[in-house]
Amino acid sequence: MTMALSGNLVLGLVCGLVIGGLHMLWLARAASRLGTQSVGLSALLSGAALRLTVMLAGFALLAWAAPMPAPALIAALAGFTLARGVGLRRARRMDR
Repeated sequence: MTMALSGNLVLGLVCGLVIGGLHMLWLARAASRLGTQSVGLSALLSGAALRLTVMLAGFALLAWAAPMPAPALIAALAGFTLARGVGLRRARRMDR
């Protein structure tokens, strides 16, 4: 494995963890507002659209900035999945 490839993998993993962490943070904030306030459907859908837009923009920025976009994007998806898994596990433990 060359240094360039490993650098792209690390860059992708870190970006995926950051994007996944932001996504889960905003999702948790939206879920907490569901129980306390009467949030309209348009507010929920616009929040989901904003989360999706930020997530896709982050992946697009990574693909544009990385010298080798394919390995970086694969690592970013792995990091995003890892961040979501950790976030969901923490949310399940908080429910107990």
